[in-house]
Amino acid sequence: MNTYQGNKAELITQNLYRFYSIFMEYPEYISYNDRPEMKWVKAKSGYWPYHIFNVDFQPEHPESIIKELNIKINKKQAPHVLVIENPEKITELPTLLRTYKFLPVFRWEGMALDLSQASKKEADHSRIQVKRINDPELLQSWLDIANNSLFHEPQLTHEIFTLLLARHDISLYIGYIDKIPVATAMIFINNNIAGLYLVSTLKEYRNQGMGTAITNKIICDMQELSLDNIILHATPQGEKLYSKFGFQKYCIFDIFWKI
Repeated sequence: MNTYQGNKAELITQNLYRFYSIFMEYPEYISYNDRPEMKWVKAKSGYWPYHIFNVDFQPEHPESIIKELNIKINKKQAPHVLVIENPEKITELPTLLRTYKFLPVFRWEGMALDLSQASKKEADHSRIQVKRINDPELLQSWLDIANNSLFHEPQLTHEIFTLLLARHDISLYIGYIDKIPVATAMIFINNNIAGLYLVSTLKEYRNQGMGTAITNKIICDMQELSLDNIILHATPQGEKLYSKFGFQKYCIFDIFWKI
C-alpha cells in the first residue's frame, strides 16, 4: 500500500489541521495565521498544542520556508515542534530539515475507518465502562489521566478544556476499569468526519481491553450520528489495535523538534 492515498489522506490531514486551528480562537494561545503557507499555535502556559503545521514547503524552493521558520523559532516567535505530512514527497526535504537542526522525534500513521464498514470487537463489559463526559465535575479526572499518560508533566489545563467541553464539535470520553477512571479519548467533528485525539490509558491498566472498549464505544456513537469516517494519527503500538477495527493507513506524519 502507498503511504499516500488521495482523498482519505487529505481528510486525515485536514481534520488534524482544523483541530489545531480551533485553538487560535482562544486568548490562552499565541497563533499565526497570516499566510496560507504556514500556521502555528502555542499555549501561553504549557506546551500543548505547540505546533507549526499546514506548511507549504514549495517543492521548487523548500529551503526558503525552512530558513524562515528557523529564524522565527530562534527569535521565540514560533513553536519549535513541526508537523509535516509525508515529508518524503519532496526528496530533499528531510536532509534540509536535518541541516537546520530539525530532528525527527515521532512518526504518526494517518489512518481512517469508513463507518459503514466498521467491525466491532468484544470487550469485557463486566469490568469496563466507557462513557461520554457531560458532567464538568468529571473533567479533572479526565485531565489527570491524560496528563499522566501522555506527558512527562501536565500540559492540558482545566481552563482550556472547560471551554472545549462546551463546544458542539468536541466530545470527551472517559473509561473505567472496576469503576476506577483509567482512560481518555477526545473526538473532534468537522465536515462529517470524526477525528480521534488524546487517547490514553494509565500505564498500570494497559493491556486489559480498555483500548478495544473505548474504540468500540466511539465507533457506535459516531455511527449513530451518521458520520462518514473516523480518522486518527496512530503510534506504532496503536496501529495494531486500530487495524483490527478496519482502520487503514493512508499517510504518515513526521514530528520534528528544532534543537
